[in-house]
This record gives sequence, C-alpha cells and structure tokens, in this order.
Amino acid sequence: MPQFHFELIANISPTVEKTNPLVKRLKKLKLTCRNFEWHNHLDEDKKWKLMKIADIAIMPSLHEPFGIVALEWMGLGVPLIVSNIDGLSEFCNHENSTPINPLFLTNAIKNHERCVERLRNATETAKQFTWERTAKETLKIYEEMSKMQ
Repeated sequence: MPQFHFELIANISPTVEKTNPLVKRLKKLKLTCRNFEWHNHLDEDKKWKLMKIADIAIMPSLHEPFGIVALEWMGLGVPLIVSNIDGLSEFCNHENSTPINPLFLTNAIKNHERCVERLRNATETAKQFTWERTAKETLKIYEEMSKMQ
C-alpha cells in the first residue's frame, strides 16, 4: 500500500532479537519499503509524539489479554483499527473503534473513514479505565477472597 506511510512501534527484547524470525523480516521490510519505519526500543516521549500525529492506529493482534495500548490510542483520539479478539473485544466495539478479523486488515485500512462520533466514544471509553478504578476493583477482589477463607 504505497499510498500510506507506516510507523511500527514494537519493542522486541534484545535477548530474543537474534533468534526471532520476525526481527529479520522487519529489518528487511525497513530496507525495501520507503513507506515503512520500525521503531524498536523507542523512548516514551518519542513514542507519544508519534502516536499523537497518527492518522490511524492499527492493532492487528492475534492475542491480547487486555490491550492497554488500545486505550492509549483511544485516549489520544486517534481512530483505531483493532482485532476483535481476547481482551480487546471486551471494550473495543463498533461504537469506539473498528474491530476486525486480522485477516481483513488490508481492506480495513483502505476503507477506513474518520468518524467524529466514534472518536468521541473512544475517548469516553479510555476515561473509564483509570489506575484509581483498577486499584479499587483489585482491592475489592482481594477483600472478597479474604472473606472466603
């Protein structure tokens, strides 16, 4: 898709970098495609700057237990194309993102349209997931478990 420019932010641990076949493919892609950039071990401030200027965020995960990165994109107000799997499907839906089967990623990117209402819903979804709320709910679970003994 030469009409798009892709910035991949994906940290791959240096301990597995030499043995991970994905790293070799990413390095080759970076050399052969002018519209692709891979950022490995990116500083937080640089990561946030890149995320804020994105036209579309894409999370084609094949497995995602929760998906804090999806919430980060939502909180920034960046349109999100996301896999309809695992933990992501618990809060990503057609009202706040574009959930897809990862096999149809190319079509989702080509046909993506910016929707103001969806972005507003995404921002509201992100606001629901605070560390304060998470801590309270975790404490509540611990308290319930302690009563069971």
